[in-house]
This record gives sequence, structure tokens and C-alpha cells, in this order.
Amino acid sequence: LEQWACFDTAFHATLPPEAATYAIPADWRRQGLRRFGFHGLSHQHVAEVVAARMPPAAGANPLRLISCHLGAGCSLCAIAAGRSVDTTMGFTPLEGLVMATRCGSVDPGLLLHQLRRGLSVEELDQALNGQSGLLALSELSGSMQDLRAAAAAGHEGAQLAIAVFRHRLLREIGAMAASLG
Repeated sequence: LEQWACFDTAFHATLPPEAATYAIPADWRRQGLRRFGFHGLSHQHVAEVVAARMPPAAGANPLRLISCHLGAGCSLCAIAAGRSVDTTMGFTPLEGLVMATRCGSVDPGLLLHQLRRGLSVEELDQALNGQSGLLALSELSGSMQDLRAAAAAGHEGAQLAIAVFRHRLLREIGAMAASLG
């Protein structure tokens, strides 16, 4: 059977160097360590659908969008003239927004601290990818639907999870707006 591969990072290949490059040693950068971004298929679809729905007169100005992919995994993308110019996810899907069970961006020093305290690399990986995010903040669930119901009933952990999620989302939307000029 015919098979297809669709790379979720391909849409972000247009990231300018200032958005794709980490401030890390040159040797690391030569190894290909950079920001790749994820959810590219979703963000590209949003860009194409919005562009197709724009009136012809609007084509005189390059379309600028902030695409929000919000679910168990979350990312934002700044899109100018159909191209990704910035995104919240980086080398892995961990960077960026708070997600259902992923932490989003954290200070790398916090990770070093946990490693120095004896946490194994595997334990750290599991904690950051599967035991963090909304689930960790609420100590209840990674589902926004569950959290909204629990928050309305007064669950403090659910209220905190929603507040942190909202804060980080709004902050990163502002960053994407700045990237679009």
C-alpha cells in the first residue's frame, strides 16, 4: 500500500534564525540542537483555511495570525503571510504552554537541581512529560473539562491549574504578537 509521512515540524522550517536558535554553545548548535516546533500540521491548516476565507481586498496586506492549538498538548504559532515565524514549542514538545500532563517551559536550573538531588534522567523525563501540567497543578485531572467543573465547585487545585494555564497562555499570546510586530 502507498504510505505517506507528514512531518509535524515541517511547517516551522521557516522560523527565522532568531526564533529557531537557542543561546547555547556553538558546538551544540552544530550538532543540530535548535527549536523545531510541533503541531505544524494544525497550524498550517489554520493558516490555509483563514487565508482562503479572506476577502480578495485583504490580500494587499500580508495575513498575520496567532494560531492556538489547545488540547492535551498545547502550542501557539505566529504566522505571517502563511509562514511560521515563531512558535511556543522548541526542541521537544515540552517547551511552551502548560499542557494536560506536560509542564511547559521551566527554568533549566530547576531540572539540574532535581538531577543533583538524585532524580534519574528517566524519572525526570516521566515527571515532566506525564506527571506535570494541569494534572500536577490540580492534583485531580489533566482534562480542562474536569477542571472547570471542579473549579466551579470550589476545588482550589483546579482553580490554580486554570489560573496558571490562563496566565501562561495570555503571556505567550503576547509574545507571539510581539514576534508579528
